[in-house]
Amino acid sequence: MTARPPLEIEAKFTLEAPEVGDALAEAVTLGDDIALGVVTEKVDQDDYADTDDLALLRAGWALRHRTRFITGAEGWPSVKHVVTLKQLAGAATLRDGVHVRAEHEGPVVGPPFDTAGWPDDVRLAAEAAIGGVVPPLAELFTLAQRRRVRAVTLDGATVGELSIDAVRLHLPGDIRRGADAIASFDEVEVELVSGATMADLARVVPALSAASGGRAAVGGKFDRAVELLAAAPAVATLPSDARARLARALSILGARDGDGV
Repeated sequence: MTARPPLEIEAKFTLEAPEVGDALAEAVTLGDDIALGVVTEKVDQDDYADTDDLALLRAGWALRHRTRFITGAEGWPSVKHVVTLKQLAGAATLRDGVHVRAEHEGPVVGPPFDTAGWPDDVRLAAEAAIGGVVPPLAELFTLAQRRRVRAVTLDGATVGELSIDAVRLHLPGDIRRGADAIASFDEVEVELVSGATMADLARVVPALSAASGGRAAVGGKFDRAVELLAAAPAVATLPSDARARLARALSILGARDGDGV
């Protein structure tokens, strides 16, 4: 019997202004019996990629390589590299900004999009999604994120992780060339930790909705980035094949949303 993939269960809200995120970072609680822990800052560089014909996207998956910059032992900087194959948000959105998605994830050894260095779980899931060996991959775009993370406790027990995310969108390869972001957005999400329940999330979501402005995120960061790219004048500077690939990505996402998946 094939094992079920791990599930990511979270609620996501769009922030109208960075100041809303600042207030969430400073708040002591979200309401009665919902306490927030100390803030830990993380910086992530997320490179998204797919096959030339967007086979993973067409199958309902987004592929991400994350470079996480953290402070290691004795204050020295440390870098972690993780590859993630995640179900698209549109395929697993419940209501009120709650998403339940399959997620395969693990450390990368070697070049980020060389499947030989991926964990078996991620590689096999990608092969299953497209029906064969994964062909060469090419970047779609990069998201740089400053994340302010806090533990969420209910009645004294930790049930989730709150992440207040300032996100900057870069064209493929631009961040390594030092180019500026072409768009930005801010979100907040709360993800259930192991052992927490949907009932716990149901208690947290109304309070987080009220504190964040009540705009439930319809899709994930991948969806938001593709929509922003469609309207970004800077995309015109890309080669014609790269522009066509992004246009196909937007079309695929639109078709999936229209089918209600």
